[in-house]
Order: sequence, then C-alpha cells, then structure tokens
Amino acid sequence: MSQKTTPECSSWLGIFQAAVEAAYDAVLITDAELELPGPRIVYVNPAFSRMTGYSLDEIIGKTPRIMQGPETDWSVIRRLRDDLKHGRTFEGKSKNYRKDGSAFIMEWTIAPVLDEDDQVTHYVALQRDITERERLLEMLQHQASFDGLTGAFNRAETERMLSIEVEGARRYNRHLSIVMFDIDNFKAVNDKYGHNMGDEVLRRIAQAVLSRMRTVDYFGRWGGEEFAVLLPQTILGGAKALAENLRALIEGLEFDDDLKVTASFGVAARLDETDATALIKRADEALYASKDSGRNQVSVASSDR
Repeated sequence: MSQKTTPECSSWLGIFQAAVEAAYDAVLITDAELELPGPRIVYVNPAFSRMTGYSLDEIIGKTPRIMQGPETDWSVIRRLRDDLKHGRTFEGKSKNYRKDGSAFIMEWTIAPVLDEDDQVTHYVALQRDITERERLLEMLQHQASFDGLTGAFNRAETERMLSIEVEGARRYNRHLSIVMFDIDNFKAVNDKYGHNMGDEVLRRIAQAVLSRMRTVDYFGRWGGEEFAVLLPQTILGGAKALAENLRALIEGLEFDDDLKVTASFGVAARLDETDATALIKRADEALYASKDSGRNQVSVASSDR
C-alpha cells in the first residue's frame, strides 16, 4: 500500500527509527528515480548489512542493481519496474548476490512513499533471505516425487505421469509404450551378499537405465526390485528394442565379489481402449512370462503380438 509522509513528533520518529534498526527483515530505502543510474539507495538497516555484507557507508548512493547477477530472474525485475512505474506495490522473489559474490534467494516487497501531492518521493523495500526455506521446499518436493535410493520416480509419481500420458495418447491418438522389468533372484542377492550390496545393485541399475533415457521418457521404481519405463510417442517395436538394450546393459554390469545380475522384461503398447491400469497389467503379465520362461529375457504382452 502506498504511504504518504506526515509530520510526526520527534518521540515517534525515534520509535520508528529504533524499530527499523532492530527489525529482523532487511529494510532498504531509495529515491524515486527509476532510470539509470538510479534508483539510488539512501538508507539500509543493519539487517540488510548482515544479509548482503554491504555496510551502510558502502551501499549509500549505489543502486539496488548492484545485487543482481547472472541467475537473477529478469522477468521478476521487469515486473518490479512495471509495478513501480505504475505506482503499484511490488511483491516477488529472485536470486540476488551478496558483496562476496555468493548467491541467495531474496523475497521482497517494495512500496512507494507519496508526499502531500501524491508524488512518489521514495521507495521502501522490505527484504528477507529465503534461501534455506526454498532449499527445504525443494527437498520436500523431490522426496514427494523421487525414490530416495535410486533417484528414479517413486511409484506415486510414476502412476501420476502414466495416467497423464495415457490420457494424452488417447486424446491425440499418439503412440505410447511401457517397459516393466524386475531384477532376477534379487532375494538371493540380499541373502548371500547382504542388503548393502542389494542397495548398490538397485542404485547401479537405476543409474545405467537413466543414462539411456530420452528427455521425454519416465523411469520409475514400481516397488522393491521392479521398475517401469514409460515411453511416450513410442511404438511397440521401439519399446522392445529398448528393453533388449537394457537387458544386455544390466547383464553386463560388474559388481564386487564377482556378483552378476540379470533382469526380466515385459513390454506393452497402448491399445485404443487401454487405460493406465490395463496397460500396466499387460506389461506386468509379459514380465512374469519372461520369469516363467527362464528369466533374463524380454516378452511382449500377448495382446500385442
């Protein structure tokens, strides 16, 4: 909200000054000149100095642009300038830079200060370093979508993306295939070599598979030692070829203690009437056909042959 300057008694001015000086959030005040070399900083409080490393003497007369850098979100800066140019209060966040060059994410509000004639005389910015908050939020979002051990999507996210891709393929008549695979005799690996080695096997296989994915593909841990590869705009033949490639890739991985592992694969393509559940079921049935036929092989869903 815009603020008008009004005469206050010296006691109130002292209270206001003490409050700003003691504030947890950074306070920065500039003049009203938006064009270069302005706006010029006329005041910052101690919290600003702690946040940025700039002392009051160093920053006075400079422009807030001194904190911008290569990863500053310029769309936010353009919106900031447009809001201030039209007398609106600005709210936003962007990556800024401290005096030592280190980056931080700043959330801030800028309000114009008006005189008795409704002319802007200054801008007051309240700023807060939210880097840690954003890091924690990003971590929580990652944990909600990804499997912590393998780095693949977790089952919930894989199911969500599968439903979206199946609906898109149905609506726009696009190809869509899925590959399911399961590590053969994985319980025996855990029993003989221990769970740490079992985890290493899962990680190494996931890394190998991820290295072969296109940017449009989705790779998820379906559960335990079972994985799913969702292949948008891919016909059955392309999915089967990828499955054969991944089967050979996994068979060729080398682990400590001369451990060798293999995997069994099932492949299915979306049929006209297929929903997400039916597509997964057909691929899973093909996977277990591979298991029943001796493992370490690729089978295609019977309805696709």
